[in-house]
Amino acid sequence: MPTNDAKPLTGTSAVWPVHFSQESVSVMSREPGELLRVVCWTWLRDGEETDGEVRATATLDDGTTVGGTLLGDVTVDDEDIPGARRRYVGLSFRIPFGAPGADVSVRIGGKTPREGVKTFSEEDLRGLEGVWGSHATPAELSDRYEEMFQFTKASAQDLAAQRASQDAFGLRPTFSIVVPLYHTPVGFFREMAESALGQSYGRFQLVLVNSTPEDRELADEVWALANRDRRVRVVELERNYGITENTNYGIDASTGDFVCFFDHDDVLEPDLLYRYVEGINRYPQTDLLYCDEDKLDDGHYTFPFLKPDWSPVYLETNNYVCHMLTIRRSLLAELPRPTSEFDGAQDHRMTLLAGERARNVYHARQVLYHWRVNAGSTAGQALAKPEALDAGRRAIDEHYQRLGLPLHAHEVPGAPHYYEPLLDEGEHPSVSVVAWGTNASETAEGIRALGGWDGLEVIAAEGGPAEANAAAERATGEWLALVQSPCRVTTREWARLMLSVLAHPGVGLAGARVNLPDGTKAGGAVAFTNAAPLRLDLGLTSDNPQIRCYEAVPHEACGVTGTLLMLRRDLFLGVGGLDGELTDWRWGVALSCKVGERGLTTVEVPRVAVERPMVAAELGAPEAGADLRERMASTRLRGLWPQTNYAPSGFYSPLFSLDGYYDIKF
Repeated sequence: MPTNDAKPLTGTSAVWPVHFSQESVSVMSREPGELLRVVCWTWLRDGEETDGEVRATATLDDGTTVGGTLLGDVTVDDEDIPGARRRYVGLSFRIPFGAPGADVSVRIGGKTPREGVKTFSEEDLRGLEGVWGSHATPAELSDRYEEMFQFTKASAQDLAAQRASQDAFGLRPTFSIVVPLYHTPVGFFREMAESALGQSYGRFQLVLVNSTPEDRELADEVWALANRDRRVRVVELERNYGITENTNYGIDASTGDFVCFFDHDDVLEPDLLYRYVEGINRYPQTDLLYCDEDKLDDGHYTFPFLKPDWSPVYLETNNYVCHMLTIRRSLLAELPRPTSEFDGAQDHRMTLLAGERARNVYHARQVLYHWRVNAGSTAGQALAKPEALDAGRRAIDEHYQRLGLPLHAHEVPGAPHYYEPLLDEGEHPSVSVVAWGTNASETAEGIRALGGWDGLEVIAAEGGPAEANAAAERATGEWLALVQSPCRVTTREWARLMLSVLAHPGVGLAGARVNLPDGTKAGGAVAFTNAAPLRLDLGLTSDNPQIRCYEAVPHEACGVTGTLLMLRRDLFLGVGGLDGELTDWRWGVALSCKVGERGLTTVEVPRVAVERPMVAAELGAPEAGADLRERMASTRLRGLWPQTNYAPSGFYSPLFSLDGYYDIKF
C-alpha cells in the first residue's frame, strides 16, 4: 500500500503529487550496474484520461542523469473511496554499482500534470541491494553452506545405526567402486581410499587402476592398502591408456552388481552407498544412480550442486549427473564399450547411453560426494580440459542420432560445457499461433512482423480462454503456440527453439521466459512445493544465465507460467484446452498438469523471450476484488491438481528456501 494518504487537491490548478510505494522499491544486480525499481501512484479526477505521458529520471549525486524504463501503467478503482481512481506506474533505472545516491523524479502528464521526487541515499541503495541479495544469492555462493552441510550430514550415531541395520534390506547389491589413478598425490589418495573404505554399507569392492606404476611412492601406497584390506582390488597397467581405457580395465576387473565411477582425488560421504541401497530397495528396477555434490577446496566444503531429479533434456545441455555415477552391471554390459574418442566427456556419454535404456534413475537428494578443486581438475575451472567441449558436443549429437531425433547440439556462448538442441536445417513442421486476451490483434500482428518461421499461421482471438480454445479448434498447424496478450515476442527464432525441445518424445509442453520491459524475469519455470507453486528466478535479469544456466538452456520443470507456450495441437485438444477460470499465470501451470497426466514433461526454454508489462498485482495496486480472485484461482488450481501445493518438486531441492531463487534454507 502507498506510504501516505495524500488526497487530491480539489479546486486548484497546482501540480498534483506523485506518491512512491515503499513496499515496491527494490535494487537488483545487473551488469554493468544495478536496477533500481520503483512504483509510484497518483489520484485521478473524475473523467480524467489515463494516457498522459510518463517521464522519469534518476539524478545521481555527481549530476549524471539516467532515464527510466516504463514497466507497467495501470489504473484501478480505489477500494476505500467510492468513485476514486488511482494510476500506478512501475519504473526501473540502471545505475552504476556503488552510486552514492540518487534522486528519482517522475512526471505524469495529462490535463493536470503530476510530479514527485524521492531521494535515495547511498545507505538506502545498499540496504535495498542487500534485501535482494539475501534472496537471490544461489546456494553455490552461500557463505553459510559449509555450516549447513555440517549440520545436515550423517552423524556418528546415524552411521552406527546404518551399519547395524543394513542386513534388513531386502536387496543387498554389491558395488564396485572403480578409481583410475594417474600420478595421484599420496595425500589425496589416502583421503579418497579412506572415504571409500569407510562406507556404512559393507558390500562393496574398491578397484584401483594404477596407470602410473613408475610412480613408486603411489604404487607402494596402493599395494600396501591392498595387502591390508581384502576389499581392495588392484589393476596395475603398463602405461597410461587415457581416462576412458583406464576405466575400462577397472570395469573388466570388477564383479559387483553395480559399478560406481569415482575420481582419484575426490572424497565420499560415509553413507553414500547406504543411501543408494535405500533407493534400490524403494525402486528395484533402478539402473542408474547419482547424488548431490559439492567442491572440496583447501579443506573446506564449497559450491554445492543440489541437483534436479532425472532430467533428460537438461542432461543433454550439460553433464549435470556427474558424481557419483553408478550403473547396474547388466545394463553397462549392454552399452557400447567406451573408447578414448570421447575422453573429456566420457562420463557424459556413458550417462546419456545408460539413461536411454535405464528402467529407473534414482537421485539421492543429499550431498554425498566432494569434488576436489585443484589446478588441473574441471572442478577448478570449466576450461581446464578444453578437449571436453568438442567431445561433449559429439557425445550429444551421437545421442540424438541413436534416438532418431532431427537435432544437433549447439554450444551456448559464454557458458562452457553447456549446449542446446537445435532442429536440423530442412525440418519445418507447421505451427499455428493463437494470440488471445486484451489487444490480441496487436500481439498477433507483432508475431507476423517478427517472422522467423515459414508458413506460420497466426490467429487473433479477442477474449479469454473460451475464445482461445475455439481458435485452436480452427487452427490447422501440427503444433500450437498459445500467446496471452498484451505481450511482445522478442526472439526471432522462437518457433525453432521451442520445436527443438518438443522434438523429444517425452516432452509435451514448452514454455518461454517472460520478461518485463527492463529484461527482468516475470514468469517461466514453476516448482511445486509443500506450500505453494513457486515461480523461479523472478527479477533475474536477461543477461544473467543463473549459476547452473537454468536461464540459458532448456530444462524440465514442474510447470511453466502462461504468456507463450507450445505443444502439439492434438494434445491440446485432447486434454480439453485451457481452463476457463484460470486467466493469470496459473493457466500455464494448469496446462502443464494436464500434459503431465499424459506422462509427458514440461520444459522451460529460456532463450525464447516474451515481454509483457507489469500487471496490477505486481504494481501493488489495490484492485477491487483482486484478493478474492487470487484466492479463488489458487483454490481451483490446488483442488484440481493437489500436487501443485502438496508435493515436493523433483526440480527444486528441499534444501532451497521457499522463495524461488535456489538459495540455501538454513
